[in-house]
Amino acid sequence: MQEQAVEGDIRLQVLTRLRKGDLDKAAMRARGLDAGRLWAKDAATWLELKQVAAWPKIKASWQVTPAKPGTVLGTVGMSLALMAASKSYVPEMNQCFVPLSVKSGPPPGTKEDKVILYWQGFAAGVTDVYDLVKDQMEPAG
Repeated sequence: MQEQAVEGDIRLQVLTRLRKGDLDKAAMRARGLDAGRLWAKDAATWLELKQVAAWPKIKASWQVTPAKPGTVLGTVGMSLALMAASKSYVPEMNQCFVPLSVKSGPPPGTKEDKVILYWQGFAAGVTDVYDLVKDQMEPAG
């Protein structure tokens, strides 16, 4: 009887911990989603909306790079140098350049998995707004 009680306590403790982790992750993605929608609605240019809506799937935090002067050109320059040095080099487009007008981001010290969730949410929020207006902004083709 006592053994079942101990197993029940452990089960409850593990389930509680796992559920809390899921809630924390969902909250971070929702935070990014809200930030992306707000930025897209209030601050983004059409070019910025298109840029973020075209981001590749974010799997690692290093993919997300602030578009500071020199950062984008440095990355593009490195790709061009590699292409010139090797005729077979094809750059993998997996960088997500955050436009200069974006003033939000995950809090400093946020763990890697939650940083990824934030930026995935941000991109999804921007894409939501982009999808609402693209038919009026893009020429019919």
